[in-house]
Amino acid sequence: MGAAASLEPHALDVDPGGVATCQITVRNTGSVVDEFAFSVLGPAGAWAELDPPSLSLFPGAEGTATVRFRPPRDATTQSGRIPFGLRVASREDPRGSVVEEGAVTVSAYGATTAELLPRTARGRRGARYEIAVDNRGNAERTFAFIPADPAEALGFTLDPPQLVVPPGSAAFVKLRVRSRSSFMRGQPKTMPFTVAVQPEGDAPVALDGSFLQEALLPKWLLPALLALAALALIWFFLLKPAVETTAKDAVAQPVAQANKNAAQAQQSADAASKDANAAAAAAGKPPPTTAAPTTTKKKPTSAGASSGANVLGSPIEGRLAVQCPPTCSSAVKAGPNQTLSVTDLILQNPEGDSGTLTIAMDGNTALVSRLDNFRDLDYHFIAPLTLSPGDSMTITVACQNKGKKACTDAVFYSGFGKRSKK
Repeated sequence: MGAAASLEPHALDVDPGGVATCQITVRNTGSVVDEFAFSVLGPAGAWAELDPPSLSLFPGAEGTATVRFRPPRDATTQSGRIPFGLRVASREDPRGSVVEEGAVTVSAYGATTAELLPRTARGRRGARYEIAVDNRGNAERTFAFIPADPAEALGFTLDPPQLVVPPGSAAFVKLRVRSRSSFMRGQPKTMPFTVAVQPEGDAPVALDGSFLQEALLPKWLLPALLALAALALIWFFLLKPAVETTAKDAVAQPVAQANKNAAQAQQSADAASKDANAAAAAAGKPPPTTAAPTTTKKKPTSAGASSGANVLGSPIEGRLAVQCPPTCSSAVKAGPNQTLSVTDLILQNPEGDSGTLTIAMDGNTALVSRLDNFRDLDYHFIAPLTLSPGDSMTITVACQNKGKKACTDAVFYSGFGKRSKK
């Protein structure tokens, strides 16, 4: 029981939007009346038609059905060879069903739209545009772009110069338009140009655009300069003289009044002096004399007092450095007739060591710091740390680095040293 089938033809060619036809012939090899249903397997089944969709056949009888393939003219329709299977299913004997194989070759077609954005742009030297390309065909396409202007006054830069666009997709190309010359003043100039969008193996799509070139000097610049010059002239020839005259008038009256008062005072002093001389002459005494002003000279100060020397002594500085594991120290010692005053300490841990750093003054601990807590640490003392003659300042590092890494640390100190009198 079952069916025998043959497909004619097995290979078909079709254009998107067109139709291709083949026939399936079925013979009932069973011993009872059977119904055979047809179905198309594979991607081509989405746009296949069966006429009729099934056949009822007596034993040993044959029947024919027509298969029509109508691929839509759309970017979703795959181009190229598309295999399919035509299944003949027996109702009475499902195990006796058969499948005939064939292939439909769908031709490629192109459909391109393009747009220049914006159509017109303005600038003093150049402008930027975008070219939008939409591939509405059913195959991947390569596009080239050919810009040109009739006056050959423009330069063009494309990024990228070529574009590969999948079917049913859109892409953009950046276009830079630049004028080969410029002008300082005047009305804007319209410079037209075209861009040919050339699909591979198809007719180009022409796009029209224009560049509106403006003068290098903006329109408002000259009026602004004239207004500024007019303001400058008004200031120098009108406002400035008026301001100076007003200022002189405002000062002249108080000055004249002060001069008048001084003259009156001088007249009064002269009259008083004359009266005093006359009175002295009448009494037979010598006229009074006017004492000359005296000048007091200051006694020069000593050089030491004027220079403001530091009572702590002369500046000193130094650096105590250690490199160890596990524990190491370094010290500075005051001389037998020297007193050291330490005013500043800078603790240095450049390698980020672990452990402790201790500073002792003549054996007495003055400062303990964890190395993990700093890289550089400053101390500045209002009351200095003092080392008497023969005393020492010692730094001690207890290294706790992991592994065998050495500790490399230091202390920079500064202050004053003063020698005592013997």
